[in-house]
Amino acid sequence: MESTWVDVKTKAKVMDLKVLKKILKAVGVPGLVGLNKILGFLIVKQLQNLIGFLVKEAHNNKAWLEMFSAISKELTPQTLTVDQPSKVYPAAVTKLQKLLTLGMYDTVMAVGQMQLLRKQISFTLNHTARVQARNYMQALNALNE
Repeated sequence: MESTWVDVKTKAKVMDLKVLKKILKAVGVPGLVGLNKILGFLIVKQLQNLIGFLVKEAHNNKAWLEMFSAISKELTPQTLTVDQPSKVYPAAVTKLQKLLTLGMYDTVMAVGQMQLLRKQISFTLNHTARVQARNYMQALNALNE
């Protein structure tokens, strides 16, 4: 079994698990920690851009205002549960799907990919710390004897 990151459009192999080991060997633990922090900041920036887009569209786009007011009326009062959720929610999702796919798909995909990279970096750092800690303990025990 091989874990590989494949490009959705071209189906070409982009990255596998060995790449982070090579990056770790090249830049070390501090470099990998720095890469993790950079990815975190990029995620924050992507999410800020997405929120800015949504706020701008919500204020300027009449279709959005009409759609959200219609959904709000269907969900009123908000203190009670929806009477027929199987009818209300699919209709609301259909309305939202048309409007929100404009600028969100690429951003959500980028954030998801960066999160996957951060998770893999975290795993690599954790594994490296365990291996190095064991080696350091063995060296310390040998020096103490």
